[in-house]
Amino acid sequence: MCASQSPSSDREPKPPTTSRPCIARRRSSLIFTELTGVVAVLIDGIVTSRFLGSDAYSGISLLAPFSSLVLLVAGIFSTGCSIVCSQFVGQGKRAEANEAFNLSSLLTVLLSVVVIVACVAVPSFVLQLCGVPLGKYPELNPHMYGYLDGYKVGLPAFMLAQVIAPILVMDNGKGLFSTSSIFLCAVDIACDLLNAFVFHGGTFGMGLATSISYWVQAIMLITHFVRPKHLFRYSLKYMSLRHLGVVLGNGTPALVKKLSTTAKEIITNYLNIMVALTTVAIAARGIQSDFMQIFYCIPTGMGRALVTMVGIYYSSNDLKGLRFLYSYALRLGVLLSAGTAAIILLAAPLLAGIYTWLWNARGPTTFAWTTAWTSDRQSS
Repeated sequence: MCASQSPSSDREPKPPTTSRPCIARRRSSLIFTELTGVVAVLIDGIVTSRFLGSDAYSGISLLAPFSSLVLLVAGIFSTGCSIVCSQFVGQGKRAEANEAFNLSSLLTVLLSVVVIVACVAVPSFVLQLCGVPLGKYPELNPHMYGYLDGYKVGLPAFMLAQVIAPILVMDNGKGLFSTSSIFLCAVDIACDLLNAFVFHGGTFGMGLATSISYWVQAIMLITHFVRPKHLFRYSLKYMSLRHLGVVLGNGTPALVKKLSTTAKEIITNYLNIMVALTTVAIAARGIQSDFMQIFYCIPTGMGRALVTMVGIYYSSNDLKGLRFLYSYALRLGVLLSAGTAAIILLAAPLLAGIYTWLWNARGPTTFAWTTAWTSDRQSS
């Protein structure tokens, strides 16, 4: 495990280059983690746009802030659990690390149930919370309600995966996560196509297809933590509330950045609907949002990779290692983000063409990507 490469505080630190393979492996896995949720929604959008029409896609695209709100909630425990567990691992406290992990997983699932109840009891409020004025384009409402009904089924699996992913990487489960992500995409594509051509379930079927893919991935990931040979495992003996405060304390700072980003999405969503003359403009913004989410995955994954290692070096009082981790991750994050942004900018017309039903949206979509490129790069 990469953690074992961390030098202790009473020895001369190893050269920083020994950390680069660890960062690279964790970076790739956690960027992949961020991509899984985005790719599933992206697949839904492409299949919906091709086979269900522009109104159906526009309705789905307006629910993008809902996914951000869900990630906002899950991110508190994901970040807090990662930091606390990495610190305990660095100190050799396996039991305490497992207690924090089990507690975070349980509370995340319970919160997902609360979100589901809200979706069932007050779906209109949930849509309004996403910045959607329901009276502006009432023809889109059935599509939004339908997708929300199908998507909410997978919320426990989706939110739990956010907590599991960094711990899985810490526990040498990168290969399993990569495999589960491939299965997620394959299952989502297969279920989307079955919905479009066989079951004709509309946007509800698209949302349900995503939920099924989330559950397939979650079940695969959970199998890692029921085996006693691994560092982290699920067990009733590790259920304890004593680390709740420290998990929340470490996870809450991440809430500030995510909250500002989510607020921007909600406000943009509202303004987009209010000023849009047709649903084509709404769809163009949705296409932009889909691909920008992929762009955000790179710095976010880099940050989560850094979080899983910082606690170990901090526990060892390795200031040299901490400085190296920060500078290396920052440089690499900027390079990868700038490269991806340039590709998206140059290939904007081609990427917009993936949504072939909307040929007249290519111009607005390309313009939206071009104008958003600089600000999104700075935000990341």
